Amino acid sequence: MSKATAPLTVIFPERLIECGGYALGIDVGGTKMLAGLVTSDGDVLHTWRQETSRKDVLNGILNFLDDVLASLEPLEKEMLVGIGVSTAGRVNWHSGVVEYATPNLPGWSGTHVKEILIRSFRLPVCVDNDGNAAAYGEYWCGSGQSVPNLAVLTLGTGVGGGIVLGGQVIRGSRGGGGELGHLVIEKDGRPCNCGQRGCLEAYASGTALAARAKECGIWENPTSYTVFEAAEKGHQIAQRLIEELCEGLALGILNIINFTDPDLILLGGGLSSTGESWLPLLRQKVGEHLGEKSKNLEGKKFWNPETVQLAQLGEQAGMIGAAGEVLARFGFSGFQNI
Repeated sequence: MSKATAPLTVIFPERLIECGGYALGIDVGGTKMLAGLVTSDGDVLHTWRQETSRKDVLNGILNFLDDVLASLEPLEKEMLVGIGVSTAGRVNWHSGVVEYATPNLPGWSGTHVKEILIRSFRLPVCVDNDGNAAAYGEYWCGSGQSVPNLAVLTLGTGVGGGIVLGGQVIRGSRGGGGELGHLVIEKDGRPCNCGQRGCLEAYASGTALAARAKECGIWENPTSYTVFEAAEKGHQIAQRLIEELCEGLALGILNIINFTDPDLILLGGGLSSTGESWLPLLRQKVGEHLGEKSKNLEGKKFWNPETVQLAQLGEQAGMIGAAGEVLARFGFSGFQNI
């Protein structure tokens, strides 16, 4: 879509800067959209859910937002500061353009999301990658509160991620920073849908786990949850597959530790709902790979595998984070620059 040349004007409720307000966050995934009205304290007042239109992603979002905005109470509309969008794909944070999206969102690549939403709704808009938004959400009001340096891995159909260092989300020069799911953990390894081979996503996602289960030929049309349920019941092959997943994830975490040295690594996304059963094994493998790096000169732990933890916000992390980014970017008291 080509850029229009007419000037953009936004009606911004300046009077809300000191008294707080609400932001509308929407998380756009390959199968569903999740929207929520979020306060400046991070509380979610309402949520809405709808399937993502694979035939026309943009118009599906516009229609969804029309319905959401129409359902707000008059005071909620008056207090609305802006709209934050969390979306899969590589996003230019400054322009709000989706530079690249996978085939899960057909026709989404190249869409000028920020500009289109501003023109449609006359409100400030932020657009960010879903991993970055999730990281900001956890940093703002989730498990990462008051933690200046953290990384978030979202484990679901794929593997997303975001990094916060010194209280700043790391996006890179073209919006591709923090793509932790595409760290290469095995040379010439399994193919990834990004075109590379050996990516973390090809080993530690729900899709990868289901594919490995299918290769075993034991289950008919297995999903990742088929494997988790079987492992809980003591199925040895299922337990081996979970161990493989943890091994791949531990290697990815080792790389994250080596180049960011975070205070905390949080695991979110759909697979994290089963995390209590395999987190101890993951921490064990992280410790094994760290070896002597896990100790300082006095022999004490330098980087403790126990700081790999489960995220708090669940499937709402991207939606909450996108709303928080709107509040942060437009100068509300109590927020850091992002």
